[in-house]
Amino acid sequence: MKPDRFTISTSQLDFMKLNEKIRTYEFENGYKPYLFMNKDTIDELTNIVGLFPDGLMGTQSNGLCGTYCAMKTFCDNTMQFGEVEMR
Repeated sequence: MKPDRFTISTSQLDFMKLNEKIRTYEFENGYKPYLFMNKDTIDELTNIVGLFPDGLMGTQSNGLCGTYCAMKTFCDNTMQFGEVEMR
């Protein structure tokens, strides 16, 4: 399946747009994607939605940053702030 990359920020992060894109991806592909975004995007998303026991934990050395809406989330610092890729 082709990765889906999009931007979820204008002047601030739009997590509602992220949630909408995730639902669309799941519907079209039939499975939950892995999410990839840079450290700043993950940190901002964590500030907006807060920390959960199984949620985003911030960036870690292995790249895995926890989960967002039950999807594994990874850090990819080659991306710009607000960019998200689903695979």
